[in-house]
Amino acid sequence: AALIALILVNKYVDHLPLDRQQKIFRREGVKISPSTINNWVKRGIECLEVLYQSLVNEIKNRGYLQADETPIKVLTSEKKGATHQGYFWVYH
Repeated sequence: AALIALILVNKYVDHLPLDRQQKIFRREGVKISPSTINNWVKRGIECLEVLYQSLVNEIKNRGYLQADETPIKVLTSEKKGATHQGYFWVYH
C-alpha cells in the first residue's frame, strides 16, 4: 500500500511520469514492468474512488459552492496531431 501511495503521489502531486519513476526504481535495482506499474496506478485510483465520491458529496451538500471551468487542449488517438477543446472543472 505504501509503495502504491508513493507512486500515486509522485505521479499526481509531484508530476513525475511513470517511466521516470521506473528509471528511478531501476537505478535502485528494482525492475517494474510498465504493465505492472500501470496496473498498480489503476487499482490504486479505483481504491480511492469511494473517498473521492464522499468528498464530492460533501462539497455539493454545502450551502456555498465555487466552481471553475478551465479550458485545455486535449490530444486523442483518433485525431493524431490535432487537438480539441477540453475542460477541467474544479469545485470548492
